[in-house]
Amino acid sequence: NLAINARDAMPDGGNITISCSPAFIDAVDPSVVSNILKVGKYAEISVSDTGHGMTPDVLHRAFEPFFSTKEQGKGTGLGLSGVDRLCRQLEGAASLRNNEVGGLTVRLLVPLSSAERPAGSAEPSRANEQVSAPLKIIVVDDNIGVATSTKELLTLFGHAVSIAANGEEALAKLGSEPFDVMLCDINMPGMMGPDVAAAAEVIQPKMSIVLFTGFADAPIEDSKWRVLEKPVDPPVLLSLLNEIALTKTA
Repeated sequence: NLAINARDAMPDGGNITISCSPAFIDAVDPSVVSNILKVGKYAEISVSDTGHGMTPDVLHRAFEPFFSTKEQGKGTGLGLSGVDRLCRQLEGAASLRNNEVGGLTVRLLVPLSSAERPAGSAEPSRANEQVSAPLKIIVVDDNIGVATSTKELLTLFGHAVSIAANGEEALAKLGSEPFDVMLCDINMPGMMGPDVAAAAEVIQPKMSIVLFTGFADAPIEDSKWRVLEKPVDPPVLLSLLNEIALTKTA
């Protein structure tokens, strides 16, 4: 997401630098506004570009939910507010600064784990975990990267997954073959997620529907569909799909 933002800030070309280094916080970090970090070791991850940077007003509001300088459908659906929220969930912090020579740097501080992996232990294989029952799923998202990564994850766990880039394409597929679940982004150009969901229910009333949103502070009020926040936590999504599978096989 940050690399795409950096690319979009350089329409005439430029350089993107992604770096990671250890950091130690022993006091309140003055470069992270309105965040108080715990004393300890962190990974400092930064994404820097040589683009046009941000005006003071945009820089001040960049982490606000709903605030964006991009046209609808031009972003990835995560946004800087999602990046900031993810860092906070990890008890870290995100900050922005204009570079002296031009461009912008996004700095992420993520706490390092103090736990050590036991000697001789191996990374657990998630590929061998079982799902309650394989589901036929359609993923609807105008961001091909998000849709593809979601498909790869769900396929790894035994589900059959199809992708649609917009609501019209999704409804066409729903009209030609049955699905157990539809995972649909809310903010898309053309048909928005709730509109797609309402039309999908008419075509396949027994299909379960889950909506995704990149705006944590903007849940759909009185929604009859389950809504998950972006970035979606894979264990949460997989657990929900298992619940749906158990319901359909009951």
